[in-house]
Formats: sequence, C-alpha cells, structure tokens
Amino acid sequence: MNWRSASIVIGILAALCLVLVLSVVYPFSTYDPYSEESPAQQFSFEEADEYRVTSSIIADGRTEYDIDGVVTDNNERYKVADWGWTTVEQYQPSSDGEVYIRRAFDDETEVDNWLETHRDDDDVEILQTAQEGDENAGIVLTGSTHSESNDLESSTEFILGNLRFIPYEQTDQDGDSDTYGLQDVWVEQTSSRITDTSGSIEADPETQAVRSVDVSWEQTELHRLTYLNYLLTTASNEESTTMEITYEFETDDVNLETPDWASDVQNE
Repeated sequence: MNWRSASIVIGILAALCLVLVLSVVYPFSTYDPYSEESPAQQFSFEEADEYRVTSSIIADGRTEYDIDGVVTDNNERYKVADWGWTTVEQYQPSSDGEVYIRRAFDDETEVDNWLETHRDDDDVEILQTAQEGDENAGIVLTGSTHSESNDLESSTEFILGNLRFIPYEQTDQDGDSDTYGLQDVWVEQTSSRITDTSGSIEADPETQAVRSVDVSWEQTELHRLTYLNYLLTTASNEESTTMEITYEFETDDVNLETPDWASDVQNE
C-alpha cells in the first residue's frame, strides 16, 4: 500500500472514529433551569401602585402569547391577551369589582364550543353573545362573579417563567439596573440545545424585578443529548425553533380609558 492510499484509509478511519465518539459523547456540561444559582430563578415581577406591561412570546415568527395590561392607582385594571387563535380582554373597574371579559375567536364555530363548555359554569354569567352575520360575529361577552385582580400579575409571571430555561450572565451594572446576556447551552431537562442567543434583560439591582426583556434564541429538540444527534438534527433542519420573548414594564404616564364594550355591558 502506497503512502497516498494509506493516508486515505487513515482519514476514513479517523472520520469513523470521530462519528463514533460523537454518537456517544455527551456535552461536558449542561444547564439546570431549576438551579437556585441560576440568575433567571431570581427574576421577579415588579410591584407598583400603577403600571403598564406589554409582553409577547413568538415562535418561528408566530405569536404564541401576547399581552398588554394596565393597572391604575385606583386599582382599575385592563388586560388583552392574544393566544394566536383567540383574544381575551378583561376589564375590572376596581380591585373588588366584577370582572368583565370579552372573548374573540378566529373561528366562529369556537363560540358555540365555548358556550357549550361553560353552559353549567356557575362562576361565569353570559351577558352577551354575537350572532352569526353580526358585525362582531365570533365575540362572546361574559361577566365573572369572582375577582381576578391578580390575573395580570400571573400572566406576566407566566412569560417571565419561560426565561428560566436559558442561562444568563451579568454583562453590565450601572447602579440603576443590572443587564444580563444569554448563553448557548445544553438543557438536559428538556433534551434540547440552545444556540444563536442574542438580546438582553434589564432588572432592578436590588430586587431583580424585570423591567425590560428583548431576547431570542434557536432551540433544537433532541432525541439524545449527544453531539452527533445535534449535528444530524440541524443538518436535516428538523426540530429547531426560533424563539423570541419581549417584555416592557413602565410606571410613567399610566392611563386607562374604559373600553367601549365594557361600558356598554355595565350600563345594560
């Protein structure tokens, strides 16, 4: 065997060995999203007498969840949540007042489905429904008999909870806020790899209450947490999702006008 042939054979064997190693070698380290040492575990929702919060979760350019909410200093509350297939508006005139809810469905048949599901629900009173052919067809107006004064907080905490699945490191500290950047990582709990991370999070330096979020990353779901499985998955362009999360918490110039639909049902 001449030297050229031997080199080819050695190269092939080396490649085979590399593939074999990659197929069984796991990452040197993985990220535990539930670790108490994770900065994301310290992130919290900021408490204030009045505020406005806007936030969204987007997957591959498609809105999975989007909220816009306001709380005034007299505890008047309004929130609109877009789930992609349905939009839910909630208005509460005071902390102990009745909660008025308007649901809009992309598919009109969902109105009947929703009504059928809640027909015997004692906690919900149907105030108004739009009929097929009406200008607002696909809309259901309901009034809840129990307070949901903490609903906006729970909605924002749901979005902030999604941040714990990515590791962060502090990149800046100016006294007014701490800034965190994302890191690429392997996540054993979700059997996935996080790459192409970008953006930042700003939080209160003392309470770690989140003030602003604008982050994105590529999330690849894996059958096995190995380098070979990751390479094969990315090569076939399968099981990868581009995720984006935005969040803004503001306490200045907070104003709220009662929605027309809420005024209408209150005056009936």
